[in-house]
Amino acid sequence: MVSSNKHIIIIGGGISGLALLHYLKQKYTNRPEVQLRLLEKSSSLGGTMKTHYQKGCVFEQGPDGFLNSKKTTLQFVQELDLEDELIFAQPESKIRHIELNNQLHSMPVGLKSFFNFKPLSFREKVRIGAEMFVSKQNNSEETVYEFGARRFGKKFADVFLDSLVTGIYGGDMHSLNVHHAFPKLNNWEQNYGSVIQGMLKEAKKKKVEQNGTAKDSTKSPLGQLRSFKRGMSQLVAAIHSRYKDFIQLNESVVGIHRVSEGWSVETLNAKYLADEIFLCVPAFSAAEILREFHPALSELLSKIFYAPIAVVGLNYQCASINTPPQGFGYLIPSSEKKEVLGVLFSSNIFPNRSPETRFLFRIMLGGSRNPNILKKSEGELIALAKQELELILNIKQDVAVDEFIVTWPKAIPQYDREYAHAISQITSEVAQIRNFHLVANYIGGVSVNDCIGNAWLAEQKSTL
Repeated sequence: MVSSNKHIIIIGGGISGLALLHYLKQKYTNRPEVQLRLLEKSSSLGGTMKTHYQKGCVFEQGPDGFLNSKKTTLQFVQELDLEDELIFAQPESKIRHIELNNQLHSMPVGLKSFFNFKPLSFREKVRIGAEMFVSKQNNSEETVYEFGARRFGKKFADVFLDSLVTGIYGGDMHSLNVHHAFPKLNNWEQNYGSVIQGMLKEAKKKKVEQNGTAKDSTKSPLGQLRSFKRGMSQLVAAIHSRYKDFIQLNESVVGIHRVSEGWSVETLNAKYLADEIFLCVPAFSAAEILREFHPALSELLSKIFYAPIAVVGLNYQCASINTPPQGFGYLIPSSEKKEVLGVLFSSNIFPNRSPETRFLFRIMLGGSRNPNILKKSEGELIALAKQELELILNIKQDVAVDEFIVTWPKAIPQYDREYAHAISQITSEVAQIRNFHLVANYIGGVSVNDCIGNAWLAEQKSTL
């Protein structure tokens, strides 16, 4: 007896939806009656994972790459036959900086460099080391700043944690909830009584695991940054090429409804029937799609705030730069009161990101601490980026060879206090809806590794 067909619809073609499509195709490879379809409202895939090519430059509009610390991601890349296209970040990119009082300071990478780090006084350095003797607490309302100041001291939070939050979330450490934004920090405190002890234990465990592993092993528990020869869009293109027959672009979903034991998915162009739905769009888009079907869930999703980000690329002739910058780039803590969040030295990070005679910078502006940044024109944003490079690196504003810019009005979800209150209710509501799942970077982490790992977990929930 032939089984009746089962239909799964994935809504959203960012990396979460694309990875999920791959995993579901693998899961049901021997079940032809299970039919998959991915609907994407725009004319292209990848969400913010986009690479722009211009005049020999490879300009990332979204994430630069991913850390090779997660086996799930590396396996994902291998399954897509992209392993030979992977590249490592260049050794020089290990050097990272923080801007304080318009000066760059190299981030400490060991005990000696930590004690030589001038922005911290001797007393502040001793306070950081004393973290191992701070008694543990477990406050679900605690912000990243409160956690850092309690365990390491205020100066540590103001300099290091603020920069970390800026680099990952474009966020505000005074509002981000540490349990959701950096769960590992809280886990280390709870499991080992100390963040430092937790880091040391994990580093030791990682070293044991890596003994005798393949070439993708790393010495650092954090992993090494990797990308692709032609940028992160190569990953998106590979998925699209493999599964193009199951992907429909320019198909904007406006609502979903229950139909008997299944679903009706309504787009601007058509209606589709499904037995199972995976909603892989940003929270604000999910809120619109669910407004009629589940007003309460829609309202909860609409409370998740996204930080706006502008990304500016500036390409210079190397001859016009007096002193070529060293390292990965620099981040700017909120104490500097700037609209610029940080600057990446893209030519130093991965090979062949610009011609040999040119140097490519990537400047991030905005974030949750500058919510009105996109009220400025593109010309004003580019001017701000140029001013930053002139002030810090002494590069004259009028010598840029080429300029790129992309603006993301809602770039990165903020795991803040309001998010912490909403997410448990969101999870509870979704758990009560049969054959319906939320998979996106507002649940379980914002990194590329997180998105791919969560898609892998989501695939296991499908039980058709």
